[in-house]
Amino acid sequence: MKKIEQNKMRKRDGILQAAQETFQASGFIGASMDRIAEKAGVTKQTVYRYFTTKEELFKATLEA
Repeated sequence: MKKIEQNKMRKRDGILQAAQETFQASGFIGASMDRIAEKAGVTKQTVYRYFTTKEELFKATLEA
């Protein structure tokens, strides 16, 4: 796997981990994409690059 692909996977995994923790702590309604981005150490734009909606991100955390 190329370094760029590894970085993408690392970012995606970090976002999923941050989202999972945030959803567990705050619930779906209370979780914000801003908080998830901050916790993952990325911008909100980066979160939306990987997951176009909060619902999509929530489903991905359930599947992970």
